[in-house]
Amino acid sequence: MPNSGYGNTGGERRSGDFWRNDGGMAPRAFDPMLEPELFRGVLARRVFAFLIDLVVLSVPVLLG
Repeated sequence: MPNSGYGNTGGERRSGDFWRNDGGMAPRAFDPMLEPELFRGVLARRVFAFLIDLVVLSVPVLLG
């Protein structure tokens, strides 16, 4: 019987029974030591985004 991937198929546990849609590839985290260009300027962008969030949230609070 082919495994459809839905629910329990008779109490057996096969590796294909798990809900996965990764194409068989292992999850990969970005490493700042191997790919530093992906992390350049992140701190400045996050600080700027925090300030924007602070302004956007403070306007309704002050009006309330």
